[in-house]
Amino acid sequence: MHATLLHCACGAALDDLNKQIEVELQERGIAVPSVTMIRGKRVLHVAITNHRSRREDLDVLVREVIRLGKELAPPDGSGAGL
Repeated sequence: MHATLLHCACGAALDDLNKQIEVELQERGIAVPSVTMIRGKRVLHVAITNHRSRREDLDVLVREVIRLGKELAPPDGSGAGL
């Protein structure tokens, strides 16, 4: 499964948003992603090593990342308040 998520936030605001999404996913018990840096940008990283992982698990992860991004990002995409 391959998913591409686009965000309106830019630069440091997007870095902060990805970090906040990582923390929320973990604290809410949804998933345990990590954050890594690629070309100077903070991105969510998921390593799937459990042989019991199913497509539905990844569908939940993608759905929750999108939901949390909408919940945590300001409506204007400015990054203010992150």
